[in-house]
Amino acid sequence: GCLESILNCVLCLDGTMMQSQDEEQRKQKILSIRKKVSNLCHRLLQRNWSKDTKYKKSDVGKLLSLYIEHSYMAIPSDARVAASSDISDLGHIGALATIIRDVLAELPNTNHCRGPVDEYPTCCLQSFGCYLSVVLSILPKELNLLFDSSLGKTEASYAVEKALLSLAQLVELLSVTFDLTKENPILVKRPYLLQQLKWGTRFMEVIVARVVPFLQKHFQEHEQGIIDIIRHLQGCTRQISSIITHGKREKDTNLAKETPRAKKVLESFIHKIKALMRKNRCLTALGGGNLKSKHIDGSIIEDDDADSESSDSSGSSSEKEGDAMESENEFGSDDE
Repeated sequence: GCLESILNCVLCLDGTMMQSQDEEQRKQKILSIRKKVSNLCHRLLQRNWSKDTKYKKSDVGKLLSLYIEHSYMAIPSDARVAASSDISDLGHIGALATIIRDVLAELPNTNHCRGPVDEYPTCCLQSFGCYLSVVLSILPKELNLLFDSSLGKTEASYAVEKALLSLAQLVELLSVTFDLTKENPILVKRPYLLQQLKWGTRFMEVIVARVVPFLQKHFQEHEQGIIDIIRHLQGCTRQISSIITHGKREKDTNLAKETPRAKKVLESFIHKIKALMRKNRCLTALGGGNLKSKHIDGSIIEDDDADSESSDSSGSSSEKEGDAMESENEFGSDDE
């Protein structure tokens, strides 16, 4: 809170002192201040604090939010300039990639995921939830930011190609956060799964509302790149489905509250992508086959496990039948 208050005070003072400067000078000055705050927060995240320090959302979480928020690099309004920029210099992508790839993805390489991560002592099992919730909450916003920019609104091939590369980066970052629980049983905790389900659903809502129409418009010119993106999205949607199944089996009420919204967007995504691929006569490019209920780690839930939890009521039986129908033949061909 102190850092944020200091930043606001400095911006107010500078706003008064910079009235004589033109708009561009003021923007550059403010950008410089924000960059310094971001760098300071980044250094504090890398600091080796005393052993009795308790990492909480109010300290580590706030530092992380300030670091990513003020790392923002405006996407140029000139699409040609934006297309020539490095992806890490667009929006918050650079900071997100640093935290997800260099910090969170390194935690499983420590002893029993206890941490700390070598270059980031503030990232350990105790603070994992703080790190995870912050980056997951920013990813859907970053996706919207991309498609509000010149890259998402310009139809020139160079702009579309850069938008697709940036999109692929964001999808890959989401996938990395999902793999953390999928591949590490010690991280399969209810609060973490809830964050993944909640923000994964929000991410997919942006995909369905804004990204799929974009993919439809540019599919023929960028077929392979778009198919690769859809394949990575498939992996994310399957993990969301696994979390839903896990919540049902564990009778987790918090996961259950998020489930209807998640199911709705997953069903919409499947139908829209299936229509896109069918229209372009490449439905088989994504594979098909019947989907099966899976554990968080991706292993298939055996029939005996499902049978032992069945028959709570006739209502639950109907729900399971509905789930089976939804999961059947994800992208397989049909007679339509």
